Amino acid sequence: MISDSQPVPVAPNNPPEKDLRSMREEELRQVMESGKDQLEREAALQMVLEQKRLDEEGKAKQAAQKLEIDREEKHEHTKKFRTVRLMSEKEIAADKERQKKLEEREAERRKKHEKELKKQNEYFHDLRLAAGSRIAREHKENELKKLIESERKKATRELDAAVAVATEKERLAGQDIEQEVRARKSLIDIDTRAALYKWEAEERMKTQELESEMHRRLSEIQEQEKTAYEQQRKKASLELMMRSKHRHVESEMTGKKQAIEAEDRRKRASVDTEAQERRRESARDRQHVIRLAEQHYGDHLNDIAREYVTKHYDRKV
Repeated sequence: MISDSQPVPVAPNNPPEKDLRSMREEELRQVMESGKDQLEREAALQMVLEQKRLDEEGKAKQAAQKLEIDREEKHEHTKKFRTVRLMSEKEIAADKERQKKLEEREAERRKKHEKELKKQNEYFHDLRLAAGSRIAREHKENELKKLIESERKKATRELDAAVAVATEKERLAGQDIEQEVRARKSLIDIDTRAALYKWEAEERMKTQELESEMHRRLSEIQEQEKTAYEQQRKKASLELMMRSKHRHVESEMTGKKQAIEAEDRRKRASVDTEAQERRRESARDRQHVIRLAEQHYGDHLNDIAREYVTKHYDRKV
């Protein structure tokens, strides 16, 4: 401690107060002369300092609020603690009994849970084994189904091929039949035209004979009969007779033409009948081949089914 009688030491290098004031004024003057940039920097600095002050005040308020909350919670905890201590021994014993029962129930629950968990694990283990067996069985069955399906498709293709061959054979036979029908009917047409040509020639000949006879007899009447009356009478009788002959010739020639046409129809019908029978025979051949192919197809499918049962169930059928 320094006594009043001892002098206060003074630093020899400290400038007088007046000089310090002069120096600060000089610095202030220099700052003021630094211009607009310096003022802006100072303004920014003031804003930073102000923001920092506000932040510190906010933190201080939060700390005070937290301290107040802590005091209230501590007070509330103390009240609860005192309340608990004021409980009667009976209530404490009852609480302990309840706690004991809760612990016993919890132990029983855990024991039961462990038992159920063990049972569940065993069940899932059995499920995994069954699933593995099922997957293997399904894999075997799928492979077998693929094989069976492949065989079935092969049998179907064989059936389709047999049907196609039989159908094509019937079609070609039908073409041959149609060609033969056309050829035979063409020959019938030639025969019929030849017969009609002969018929037309015969009709012309008979008609010419009647006309010649008519002219000859008219000449005879004119030579033999001198009177016009007799000539007219005999001409009328001659015309009546010649008309009768004409009708007879027409009837005869019509009958011959109808016979030629009937023969033409008979021959054509015979050709059509034979062709139809040949078509039916070709169709029967096709159906017979298809029935054999279908029977083979059915037998093949039965063999496939038996093979499936044998391989799937490991037993013969």
